[in-house]
Amino acid sequence: MVLRVSVLLFGALLSLAAAFADDAPSATARTTTLLIWGGIGPGSEDAPKTENFQVYSKNGDRRFWNISRPILTAYYAAKPNGTAVLILPGGGYRVVYSDSGAPVARWLNSLGIDAFVLTYRLPDEGHKAGDSVALQDAQRSLRLIRSGLFSNGHTIDPGRVGVIGFSAGGNLAAVLGIHHNAKVYDPKDRVDQLSARPDFMIMAYPYLPTPGEVSDDPRQPNLIRLYRRFPVGDCDGAPPAFLVHGADDRDVPVRHSERFARALQRCDVPVELHVFAGVGHSFKMDAPGEARVWPDLLAKWLKARGLVP
Repeated sequence: MVLRVSVLLFGALLSLAAAFADDAPSATARTTTLLIWGGIGPGSEDAPKTENFQVYSKNGDRRFWNISRPILTAYYAAKPNGTAVLILPGGGYRVVYSDSGAPVARWLNSLGIDAFVLTYRLPDEGHKAGDSVALQDAQRSLRLIRSGLFSNGHTIDPGRVGVIGFSAGGNLAAVLGIHHNAKVYDPKDRVDQLSARPDFMIMAYPYLPTPGEVSDDPRQPNLIRLYRRFPVGDCDGAPPAFLVHGADDRDVPVRHSERFARALQRCDVPVELHVFAGVGHSFKMDAPGEARVWPDLLAKWLKARGLVP
């Protein structure tokens, strides 16, 4: 059991194989878009059928909503080492900032890790079981990655498949890590006989409130039910975890990561938490200030666990 809290002060220490369509594949891009259900996800038959997206003016990333056909966008490493990671972008469970997963995927590719960005369904969009559709998509995606169906000819070690999530995606990563055995959809094929448990989980500024905190957020009417059904504090069987958070995060206070790290510690789950002073919400691989070292810290953690040579 390891709990390492590092506070870096500002100015101090710095589906299916037949259901895929190539998305401009090339020697440099090597990306593929994959329908994880082969079409509409289970329970979304009466949900809106047309995905909407809007280019976010702040950084040009697209934000998606009205998602009924969840997809994986695969980024394949030039020199794969057998490790694979499912990437869960954020968006507050109101939208999914899918494009924000691309820099994360390319960074993972540089380590020899194949990466898969999931555009998952959202709770409040007319799905039959809105409180579980995101977990359905995460479980299905993890199983598909583990199966090797979407490996692009690479050898993916089924014991080295992890997940990384940001903000609301960090919440979904935690829910997947803890509730990987929850039966939230009927098996579709042999892939669903595989385990949905990630072998490791990485969370950046994850949204992990208590039910009481969720009830104070009028934007999230479905999340109280979600948190009652999938509590993140019950962590027996959770995989090893790496967390990173900004101490000055006003959107998702740092107590979310601290509380979750303590819960994992009580469950004897290895956990490493890094908190950066002077840093707010929604940083990626090009984090500001002293938080810019967090990818290096993550790379060291991955290497220490034998996930990167």
